[in-house]
Amino acid sequence: MYELSRANLEEILELRLNLECQTARKAVVRVSEDTIRQLLKAHKAFAVARRNNDADKLLKHNREFHMLIYRDAKSPVLLDIIKQLWDRASHYYHIMFRQSIRP
Repeated sequence: MYELSRANLEEILELRLNLECQTARKAVVRVSEDTIRQLLKAHKAFAVARRNNDADKLLKHNREFHMLIYRDAKSPVLLDIIKQLWDRASHYYHIMFRQSIRP
């Protein structure tokens, strides 16, 4: 386990920004019709979770949406690294999303 800190989060976000942009660029030229359908479904599920103030489902569908995009990059090593960074950031997101939920 690692300590939650501002410096740690900043490093994770910097890495994610670079890697996820690169991965999305690769994916956009390979995206399938099936992925587009799944993205629409994940987006709708995210919107429902947001309306219902369900932080757990919100985080689940947000991750699902992004991983669907990155999957079409066809770069399994890059996808594994991104997933590890998402796992490291998840603690921060759980805190952030729970604080942003409207009563």
